[in-house]
Amino acid sequence: MKNEDPDRNHERWAHLRFSIVGRLLAAPPERGMLQEEIQRLADSEWRHPITSRPVRFGASTIERWYYAARAERTNPVGVLQRRVRKDSGVQPSMTDRIRRILAEQYRLHRRWSYKLHRDNLLSLARQDATLHPIPSYATLFRYMRSHGMLPQKRLRPKNTPGAILGQARFESLEVRSFESEYVHGLWHLDFHQGSHKVITQAGQWHTPHLLAVMDDHSRLICHAQRDGREPRPWSLPGLSQTFFAPRADDRQRQCHDRS
Repeated sequence: MKNEDPDRNHERWAHLRFSIVGRLLAAPPERGMLQEEIQRLADSEWRHPITSRPVRFGASTIERWYYAARAERTNPVGVLQRRVRKDSGVQPSMTDRIRRILAEQYRLHRRWSYKLHRDNLLSLARQDATLHPIPSYATLFRYMRSHGMLPQKRLRPKNTPGAILGQARFESLEVRSFESEYVHGLWHLDFHQGSHKVITQAGQWHTPHLLAVMDDHSRLICHAQRDGREPRPWSLPGLSQTFFAPRADDRQRQCHDRS
């Protein structure tokens, strides 16, 4: 699980880095063998301090950690911590003029999405070159969120509990159409018409159509099949095969029974 404490994450990274180069400091290799030992460490897998997944580091990176820790006499672990950028949170691309324009846009159009706000800034910059450079979407998103400029959605006439929860979700993150949070929460079904015709065994040319059913959350193709007919006659059978498709172990059992 990801640790959300930045200070704690920096400490975890420092301990991991020191555990990698610490053996070189405790038992220095013989003269001429340092690069070989560093390469051996680079070929090894380590556990990521945040996600616990296997991770590797380049030889030049490990060498930089080694010399930094060796040069520090009092706190070799602390010197390996990730340093916070001096301009962290400053957002220099958000000039005073852009801030004023953005604040006025939000006052007049509170229901606009973050992307729509940035698109409008780009449109203004095409008319007035002095506005360049326009901040990136990520910078604009963070700035608006930190200053309470959240897209507002009009509630239903009655402030029902469901409407209030929907408003809270809309303000906490940018909700887009056809967005599902869980696997099998939403499927997409669509057809694709082939760009080239194919010839059948009967010697007839036809344009193939591909039916695909995709899970919205995992982006997994649950079912796909090609047919020469128009989509309507065979869309329902194709969807039924998606619902009742045999599992892998069932298919293996069927193959075993047939043999």
